[in-house]
Amino acid sequence: MHKAGWVFGDLKPDNLIVTGPPSKIRSIDVGGTTIQGRAIKEFTEFYDRGYWGLGTRKADPAYDLFAAAMIIINTAYPKRFAKTTGDFKQLKMMVRQKKELLKYEDVILNALQGHYSSAGEMRNDMLQLTSLTISLAVLKLEFGRMNGHIILSDEISPDTWKLLDKSTGEILQKANEKVYSGNQLEFYAKLVNRLEELK
Repeated sequence: MHKAGWVFGDLKPDNLIVTGPPSKIRSIDVGGTTIQGRAIKEFTEFYDRGYWGLGTRKADPAYDLFAAAMIIINTAYPKRFAKTTGDFKQLKMMVRQKKELLKYEDVILNALQGHYSSAGEMRNDMLQLTSLTISLAVLKLEFGRMNGHIILSDEISPDTWKLLDKSTGEILQKANEKVYSGNQLEFYAKLVNRLEELK
């Protein structure tokens, strides 16, 4: 839409539907769509940058991206919240008060301040935050026969697999004696902490 010279304008959860599978987000109620450069025709205060004193109501891609950031904030505040100081400081404080938003803080704050020139730029930053940095490197399992059937005769645990931390290149495994020599608790503690970061 932005590449075609238009802005959605009244971007909010009420104007979005999720279809699928595979999951896709579709926008509805396109009555507020506006040609870039003109004044926004329809808006909802909570998602409007002008309401928060963070920009004009002139149609540009950053207007929609501000609203997208407010939709993300809205997921942590289903009933929304009232404007008090009504500025960037209030919105930043609201983001930092919710654990589920902290991982996305930089992207949200950049969008609120109009730092993204395109939706693709914001999307790329979001994908970097949500992409997994740990992958399964090795999985070893033992099988046996019982009553003519092949059965799994091993457990699935850190004892039987190795993980690769793609951000550092480190192999996470109990058998890594150089790092975890004789200290299984150290290995499990580090592994749990690393997996917690992915939540």
